[in-house]
This record gives sequence, C-alpha cells and structure tokens, in this order.
Amino acid sequence: MADTPDLPLSGGSVRPSRPAPANPLPRVMLVTDAGAPDPIGPLLTALRAVDASQVLVQVRLPGWSADARRAAAIALADTGAALVVNRETALARELGVGVHLPEQGATVYATRAELTPHALVGRSCHDADGVARAEEDGATYVTLGPIGPVPGKGPGKGVGWLGALARHSSLPVFALGGVALSDIALLRQEGAYGVALMRAIPASDAPATLLASVLTLTR
Repeated sequence: MADTPDLPLSGGSVRPSRPAPANPLPRVMLVTDAGAPDPIGPLLTALRAVDASQVLVQVRLPGWSADARRAAAIALADTGAALVVNRETALARELGVGVHLPEQGATVYATRAELTPHALVGRSCHDADGVARAEEDGATYVTLGPIGPVPGKGPGKGVGWLGALARHSSLPVFALGGVALSDIALLRQEGAYGVALMRAIPASDAPATLLASVLTLTR
C-alpha cells in the first residue's frame, strides 16, 4: 500500500496524506471486550497459537485504570500482533503503536502528527458520510457496522450494505458488529478488506481454533 499524497480539495484546502503502514495491514482485527469476564486472557491464548502478525488488536477498555490499560496493551503487543489503542495518543506514542479514533472527535491528521510517520490511525464509522470523512482525513482504515444483530444496536445493516460502501472507498474497510463466521467469505467477496471481532473470541470455548478459522476465511 503506497503513500497517498496530499491532494487539493474544494475551497483550496489540502487533503492530508495517508502514509502506508510500515507492515502489511492485517485482515483480522480483534477488539477487546471490556464486558467479558476475562477480556485479555482468551485473546492472548488465541494470538500465541497463530501467526499474530496477521492480526490487528484494538485495545478498548473503558472503565479500566490507565495502568491496567497500559499493561494489557503491552501484553497483547508482546504476542507480535499489530496494535492500536482506542483514543489514547499518549499511550500509543509511548508504546510505538497506532490509535483508533471514534467517529467524532480528534482528526486523523492531528493524531498522526503526534505519532511515528507510518503509525496506524483508524476510525469508527457507521455510514457513508463517516467513511468519506475518514478517507478525506487520511485514515489508514475504518471499521464499519453493525453488520448483524448486536445487543442494544438493533438487527444490523447487512453484508450488501457494507459491500456497497466498501467498494466506493479507497480505504480498507473492516466489517464490525454481529459478524458471523458464515458471513466472512461473502463480506470479502463484497469488498470488505477484513473483519473485526469483539465478543466472539472471549466467549469461545476454543479461542485459538476460532481465530485460526477466521484467519483462513479472510485470506
């Protein structure tokens, strides 16, 4: 993935560049589930059983202390997985990892300025406008969803909806929210770059086997 140069926008402003990641962007993202009884242990088990460099982990642990979030991030990074931390630019800079931003808030451009040149800076999106803004702002990737049913978020918008948005964006799009194993092959066919899972690995009786299956389906 080559660097995307600064491009002129309407009104004379300039679209921020999107530096290529230092390493290939994984197609599987695991998002820590702060609501799970053990948000970290099953992920460590699964990552240690596979080639963890093929996985991107997003550390999102609201309600945890700063020290606990830092310790979790270090443990997950030590598996060899690529890492982004949710919102915490200072922690990302300390650990030499990337940042995942919410749909609203700090810009990708400002966040990247505080990190290493090729750091991953992703953003959560929920519709076409969000994806377009993230692309204009120079995000490395976006998460987009929900795809299937998610508690408290309704029935999901479906594989076709995500595919239509992914095909019209230059950004890698990770399908997030209610993604079933049976959805993954079709999501890839429809244009999703990869999939993001939050509850599935911590809830599995065989987290390593499940992660290996997901990696196979996204190749």
